[in-house]
Formats: sequence, C-alpha cells, structure tokens
Amino acid sequence: GDQALAAALRSQPSASARVLPLSFATSSSLIGTQAVVQAKCAAEAVKLMAAGCVVELLESWSLYLTILILASCGVLWVFRLNTALATYDPLFIIPLLQSQYILCATLSGGIYFQEFVKLTAVDVTFFILGIVTLLAGLLLMMPPAAAKAEAMGSAERTELSAVGGGSGGGSVVEVEKGSEKEPPGAA
Repeated sequence: GDQALAAALRSQPSASARVLPLSFATSSSLIGTQAVVQAKCAAEAVKLMAAGCVVELLESWSLYLTILILASCGVLWVFRLNTALATYDPLFIIPLLQSQYILCATLSGGIYFQEFVKLTAVDVTFFILGIVTLLAGLLLMMPPAAAKAEAMGSAERTELSAVGGGSGGGSVVEVEKGSEKEPPGAA
C-alpha cells in the first residue's frame, strides 16, 4: 500500500514543476491581457475620432497614456513569451500561455467593458463549462517530471555569445555534452 503510494507520488511532477510554469504563464498573460484591453480602448478612441472628436482626444492625456501602455505591454508580452520558450517545455508552455491569455483577456474584457452584463443564465453556464474544459485540457497536457528531466538531459545544449576583437562581430559557441563545436563559418 505505502510503496504503491510512494511510487505514484514519484511519478507525479513535483509541486514546483507544476506551480512555476503556471505562475509564469499567469503573470505573463496578465501583461498580455493588459495590452488587449488597451488596444480595445485605442479602438474606441479611433471610433470617437471618426465621430468627430479628434481635437478633444488629441488634447487628452488619456489617449497618449493608452498608447504608451499598449506598446509597453505588447513588448513585455513578447519578451515573456520568448523567456517561457527558453525556460519551459514548449509542448506544454505554449498551450498554457495561450489558454491563460484567452482566459485573462476574456475575463478582463467582460469586467472592464461590462460584456458579462448581457449574458443569460445559459450563456454563463456554457461560459463556465468552456473555461473548465480549457483548464482540464491543460491538466491532461502537463508532462510528467521524469520524462521532462530525461528530455532536458538528452538535449543539453548551451549557447555562449562572445564579442570578437575590435570588429564588433560576435561568434556563437555551442557546447553539447561537454564537447565544443566550431562556430558557424569557422574553418
């Protein structure tokens, strides 16, 4: 009994193997979601400009703040996506990031723009069912810790970038299981 439980626990990913990617994806998607909200605010500003409120909007600080937040959050979201791809298993982190992004964007848009007010009881039921299905699918996709550790060990590679002499050119040295490879273009 106890040995079977211990074996089952060892086959499960550690708590940090589950929590770290989830917390990284959630914090990243909150940034990306803010970009979505700001983009919708900017679209509303364009709609107001088309309706003839050009001067009022151009004189307002809120338009420029919206554009600044939109650009900042967009750049930070892309940076966090690249960091996630370099840090976690892409087969798991990409769906996790996208589903968190969809979930947070849906919730923030529904709250900020009061889109949930229009939902009927049936709509709310299916909305919750869809969110639960999304999260359940992510749990099924979570890779086991042992397979992840094995994949990380067999694909161990580090790239080192060094700036060459006074020419300002750089070279990339790949280290694979302790052996050095020649940089690309070296003879």
